[in-house]
Amino acid sequence: MGRVGLGVAAGCAAATCAIAAVLVARRASARARWRRAIALLRDFEEGCATPPPRLRQVVDAMVVEMHAGLASDGGSKLKMLLTFVDALPTGYGLSSPPLRPLSLACLLAAPCAGAPPGLRPLISADAKNFSCGLMPPGATTVGLTLAFMEGFGVLTAIKVVWSMASWDMNLPTLLCAQHWVHRRQVVFHNGNVAWDVLCQTGIIAWGGALFGVQEYLIMMMVAAVATASRDGRTICMTDGIHIGLAGLLFFCFCHMFGFYFGGVSRSLPVRICTFDRNEEGTYYAIDLGGTNFRVLRVEVGAGSVVTSRKVELPIPEELTKGTIEELFNFVATALKDFVESEDGNDEQRALGFTFSFPVRQTSVSSGSLIRWTKGFSIENAVGTDVAQCLNEALARSGLNVRVTALVNDTVGTLALRHYNDEDTVAAVIIGAGTNACYIERTDAIIKCQGLLTNSGGMVVNMEWGNFWSSHLPRTAYDISLDDETQNRNDQGFEKMISGIYLGEIARLVLHRMALESDVFGDAADNLATPFTLSTPLLAAIREDDSPDLSEVRRILQEHLKIPDTPLKTRRLVVKVCDIVTRRAARLAAAGIVGILKKLGRDGSGVALSGRTRGQPRRTVVAIEGGMYQEYTVFREYLDEALVEILGEEVARTVALKVTEDGSGMGAALLAAVYSSNRQQGSI
Repeated sequence: MGRVGLGVAAGCAAATCAIAAVLVARRASARARWRRAIALLRDFEEGCATPPPRLRQVVDAMVVEMHAGLASDGGSKLKMLLTFVDALPTGYGLSSPPLRPLSLACLLAAPCAGAPPGLRPLISADAKNFSCGLMPPGATTVGLTLAFMEGFGVLTAIKVVWSMASWDMNLPTLLCAQHWVHRRQVVFHNGNVAWDVLCQTGIIAWGGALFGVQEYLIMMMVAAVATASRDGRTICMTDGIHIGLAGLLFFCFCHMFGFYFGGVSRSLPVRICTFDRNEEGTYYAIDLGGTNFRVLRVEVGAGSVVTSRKVELPIPEELTKGTIEELFNFVATALKDFVESEDGNDEQRALGFTFSFPVRQTSVSSGSLIRWTKGFSIENAVGTDVAQCLNEALARSGLNVRVTALVNDTVGTLALRHYNDEDTVAAVIIGAGTNACYIERTDAIIKCQGLLTNSGGMVVNMEWGNFWSSHLPRTAYDISLDDETQNRNDQGFEKMISGIYLGEIARLVLHRMALESDVFGDAADNLATPFTLSTPLLAAIREDDSPDLSEVRRILQEHLKIPDTPLKTRRLVVKVCDIVTRRAARLAAAGIVGILKKLGRDGSGVALSGRTRGQPRRTVVAIEGGMYQEYTVFREYLDEALVEILGEEVARTVALKVTEDGSGMGAALLAAVYSSNRQQGSI
């Protein structure tokens, strides 16, 4: 009995030890698996790191690619597509501001604080060369033609003026009349010129072009753009005034102190392309850029733009893979039903067409499709003029509406924000997809030399989703994502920052953790299906601030079929979503700063042209899209990164303005601008 009892006791002890060993082994294995999950998390976080120095490298790479894209088609991953939009609306209302007549005598009679010594006698000597003009209070645009005879020290004169005035002067156009540079356009815009080189050697050098002007100079003219008052009326068509150094000094003086003097030109025709603020009317817009499209009716007038009605309709999936005629017949029919339910008037209406796919435009109202994105694959559409196709569909439907402005969603957003704030220079959309556009000087668009616009600028559609640089923090998960998409090796930037992809990146990370660490138990297979974790779910996970992360638990259970996750696992999921979000927002911020740097508005000590900058000017960037508007954490990370890259002082001068419905209302505004200008013969 004793031996039996001893044997039983020994067996129990052995079993207990075995069980304990198994439990210890399991716990050790669990700890090892958890450590593996943490190691994967740390590796992912390190791979996604975006410290300020790296972000500045991305900024510089963006600027380089922008220059390359402006220099030649195919020279950059950035398409840098011309939109032919050179007139943006500004909404001041219909009331005419008071105008103040000025004469040279009234300036000479009144003391002018800050006037350079010796300026008064110089002005007096050339007083006969100026005629009186009218200018609204507060305006500072001056237009004069300066003609210098051979041998005149033009470069020296400009150098003297710039040394006397530490500010940015806007000299719209320089024309050199020597035969070999006849009508070669060189634009001075806000002082972005290599002044040191200019003054020393007589070479104007920027934008990849060199113009030798000093040795061969016969005449240099600064040709003014026709100036319009704030109520849209032409005030003075200037130019044709021959003056010397005194006149040049007076020109600069007037600009600094906000006065306006001009003469009527008989030799230099200037076309004006401004938004007539007295234009009132009803305009329509179609916004086509995804699985749904919108139709809008917009009322313009009294300095305001109001969407009186809009509808959103789904596009049947079969039409995204059918023919272009079928798609646009469907759109035209929807527009016809919309118009006839609102307006019985048979007069022709202008239509703004927002088409948010890559298009190579040939005018503001025409352009051919480069390629489809966002799941569309209509083969016979690539290379066709989409505006013409829509016009033909509208004609077949019997609707008296024509496309007068073909834009993408970023251009529409820029137009709407510019209507409300003239300091707007760019627009960015960060939603399901992403893109940006900005206002570029025409002289910087090297691939279209000789391009002339009425404003001296043009809106450029960057198609920045295709931006790529070795400085972008790409991980193995980004490579896996790229491999599972239809547009492999394209849209690399978009795949890191836009809403359609962020949830998928997080899913790939969680799936690998599930396979290698078993943190989700037997539910690993539920993470194997691509795009089961959407970006809205990712945002909800990241923004769950409950103590037990109850919303995270619900999402894991209901959407990913992962039950009973412990709190530490839920925290792990939140961290993955945070890393994906933070990287996306900070890279988007770097892209925005890249645009600002290209425009000379990033506060750098020296511009790309070589000229030292003055104080940074107020800069507005229109921004639209759910990632910024609705995802608070994303917005906070983006704003934080802007300050880190720019510095607090410069960042205070940059305003990101949410612009809702810009893609629709902005397109209607541009339809108003260009239908008005076409009627007036301005374009």
